[in-house]
Amino acid sequence: MRTSRKPSRKEPFPSFGSVAEAEAYSDHKGDAYYAICYHLEGKLNVSRQREQHNPLPLLLALPPSPVSEGLVTQLERSVWGCHYLLRCLNDLREAVERDGELTEAMVNDFKKWMRQQGWDMGRKLDQFHAWRVANPEQLQPESLRARHRDEVLKYLDRKIRDGEFLKGLRAEREEAEEQARQAAAVLPSEATLDKILRYETAL
Repeated sequence: MRTSRKPSRKEPFPSFGSVAEAEAYSDHKGDAYYAICYHLEGKLNVSRQREQHNPLPLLLALPPSPVSEGLVTQLERSVWGCHYLLRCLNDLREAVERDGELTEAMVNDFKKWMRQQGWDMGRKLDQFHAWRVANPEQLQPESLRARHRDEVLKYLDRKIRDGEFLKGLRAEREEAEEQARQAAAVLPSEATLDKILRYETAL
């Protein structure tokens, strides 16, 4: 799937009836963002109220900033963000395992998914690719390819495990926040509480 252009902040997020429709629209727009978001929305078991707090579209629509902390760090702060990051990491891992190497095109795709804000993770992938090209240890082609593939997969597996752990923490936190919001919604207003207190005092 092509991944070349981020959606404009002026464009409303379209509605899709299936994954196939989302993927076709992504191909038309040249951006995997729509298909990935549709996939996540279908997989996440969240209420409509919680979907309204989804920060993912805004995060992915913001332009890169040299002073920002990077998209990966921001994604790791929410369940939606963790799901998106994990989907991207797993897609990259599948590509490396399929082709037996981390290609420059794969690195560029991942950076596009991160809206050119992959920072440390993007630089690490660049280092893996550069090491294979330079072959500083003068390994034989087959040995070089195998070593490169194993090191990249080991790195991605670690990042995926870390992401799954963070996703669990964020899910617990967001569930607690949702319960607190629901509890607050059924509490009487301050004026009503004041009347209740006055009534009880008068008894």
